[in-house]
Amino acid sequence: MTLSTTPRKGRSLSWWLVVTWPVALYRLLRRRGWSRMLAFGASFGAVFVFLTVIISATSGGGDTGAVAKPATNGTPVAEPTTNGTPVAGTDIAVTKVVGAQMVTRNGYLSEWTVRRHNVRIVGTVTPKNAAVTIRSGHGDPPKHMGATATVPVQDGGFAVNVKPSGKVMQYELTTGTWTATVTLRRPGYNPAAPISAPTRAKVTHILAASVAHYANLLHRGETTLGNTQYASGMAGDAAFNDPNSAASRFSTYQTRFNPTRDLSFLKAFDKADSYYTADNEPNAISEWRDDMSLATSALSEWVNIAIDWQIRDRSTPDLQRAERKVTAALAKARGDIARVSAGR
Repeated sequence: MTLSTTPRKGRSLSWWLVVTWPVALYRLLRRRGWSRMLAFGASFGAVFVFLTVIISATSGGGDTGAVAKPATNGTPVAEPTTNGTPVAGTDIAVTKVVGAQMVTRNGYLSEWTVRRHNVRIVGTVTPKNAAVTIRSGHGDPPKHMGATATVPVQDGGFAVNVKPSGKVMQYELTTGTWTATVTLRRPGYNPAAPISAPTRAKVTHILAASVAHYANLLHRGETTLGNTQYASGMAGDAAFNDPNSAASRFSTYQTRFNPTRDLSFLKAFDKADSYYTADNEPNAISEWRDDMSLATSALSEWVNIAIDWQIRDRSTPDLQRAERKVTAALAKARGDIARVSAGR
């Protein structure tokens, strides 16, 4: 930021005149006579007072400490927010957003309503060769800010084209010390409004499909495992040489479907959660994520117990209990879906 450092020349000149002009006038009056010069002196004094006022007004009053504001081009400037410790002489600001209309301002956050699909963010940076990066996130508040990309900077200015893909998009442009944040909203967006019935149906489908996926993993594993147990670990290892054996088939199931490391429910959660905001998101959707985490852990435990069961290191009741643990967690997740659909 630049501070005003105007010298105090006008003020010094004014005081010099105040001190010197009475002395000069006294000497002049003694030479020319008092009566003739009194009128001249009064006129001269009036002119002097007028000049003194003018000089003082134009001198600017010295260093005011006012912060220089960047040009806005008709669009309010997005105030930067600090990210770390400020470094002297560094700054970043968004001066305008082309293809969007500013609708509100909340603290350091500037929000625009998107008027066109393509949006151009324009700003300035100090020093002029400072590296600027951008990352984006969707949702309100934004979820999982995306990968960082470099923004070209030329002579202290930058401009980047973005394509908002959701109802709310947030962009962070940063120099590493200062961050300018821009939030873009679709026209008519109301963060507190409940989602529509068609959108609720989409959310329900996303979550239900994920539950069905894990239920299918368990069912496929049980079918592949069958009822075959081996007399010992050595016998089970020998069975791997036979591609038609239960041990070989169950190994192929693990390799192909990776049930112990399947975390696809997290992607389903992110996709479903993107339809909500912090104002209208139901608590049950977070409960669904937690219950699905328990279900995936239980499924991984079932697979490990099934391997031991094949070589008689675990009993059949152990295997059955592990299976019931998976189905119970999935049943609870289905109940969460019903509450999500009801907005609870």
